[in-house]
Amino acid sequence: MATKLVTGLAKGEETKNVAKQATEGAMKKLGGQKVDLSIVYSSPKYDYGEVVKIVRELTGGAPLIGCSTAGEFTEEKVENQSVTVGLISSDRMKFFTYLRESSINAFGDEAYSKIAISNLLKCNSGEKRNH
Repeated sequence: MATKLVTGLAKGEETKNVAKQATEGAMKKLGGQKVDLSIVYSSPKYDYGEVVKIVRELTGGAPLIGCSTAGEFTEEKVENQSVTVGLISSDRMKFFTYLRESSINAFGDEAYSKIAISNLLKCNSGEKRNH
């Protein structure tokens, strides 16, 4: 199978319908393969919590990252006030999400976080970790 990235994009008035259409559009292109990572870009026009809820439900709770946007695009088109969903399926890579709620201070937290994330990625790819 290797690694596959597919996308879906939808726009409309109701958050639930738009999120569902974008996700289902991408899933159709995935052809039944397991979703390993969801990437969501949403216009602030939509309820972010509802978008995330729908995408998680439809992808079986796959790890999810995303952000708000001032314009959304896929390889097919560019839109405004829409939701774009990218789905990745891979038998070679593993994906993990990380949420940091505190701010980064001047005493090295940023460097520590980068090292921790780098080590996590290396660990999951089979590389030796630095401590």
